[in-house]
Amino acid sequence: MSVAQKLQACQDIDDATKERLNCYDAIYAPQPKSKAAAAKSVSDCRYVKEEDERLTCFNGFADKIPKLPR
Repeated sequence: MSVAQKLQACQDIDDATKERLNCYDAIYAPQPKSKAAAAKSVSDCRYVKEEDERLTCFNGFADKIPKLPR
């Protein structure tokens, strides 16, 4: 399963939940930095320390992926 397919699978989980964030974190393990720069790619979301902000970051990239066959 590709990273894009895994990200889309996370979108099947209720939004704004710890479960969805855990799904994203399983793909890109969190590596918080005190001063994370704006994410330029989905993998940069792992550097966002605050959970709500990290979830929003992942959602922003996952929402832009064209729908892939599952």
